[in-house]
Amino acid sequence: MAEPLDDTHTTDGEHYRTPAHPLVIAAIGRAMWNFLSLEESVVAILYESGAYDLSDARSLMAGGKEDALRDLKSWLEARSGSRELLESVQRSIDAFGHARREYRNALSHAVPFTAGYAPDGTYLPGLTLDTSTGALRAHSANELHEVAHRIEDAVDPLSDARSAVRKFVESIEDS
Repeated sequence: MAEPLDDTHTTDGEHYRTPAHPLVIAAIGRAMWNFLSLEESVVAILYESGAYDLSDARSLMAGGKEDALRDLKSWLEARSGSRELLESVQRSIDAFGHARREYRNALSHAVPFTAGYAPDGTYLPGLTLDTSTGALRAHSANELHEVAHRIEDAVDPLSDARSAVRKFVESIEDS
């Protein structure tokens, strides 16, 4: 077997003291970026509903944003929001909560392990988390990209809820 190459600490021309593989780092970054985008969608819903100002909505942690969506649903229910509106908001709560619990928390609390070496000897890291709740175990960049895609499953429910909430708030303002 060839000696491992001494490029395991270089990503996009930047030198780091921590070992990593550029493809794995990019995949982790994409998954986290996708979740941050979901959080910004929640911020938009909260802000456009009038429930929060922009700064306060953005300052909430992910779990706080999920709780704020629940509070918004209760507020909409108290104001006789339609069944369709309430169901749309509930789907957004469910989708965001799932992405937060299953993927964001797993990515944030996972630990790296040696998944192996590429044919050129480059170290290939993986991520694992098994705290009896989040069983993330990814051995490759492709598996992490799949996580990023699963996070995107929440995009449509959040977008639908945003539109529905905006329409409801506009109807209140027009009356």
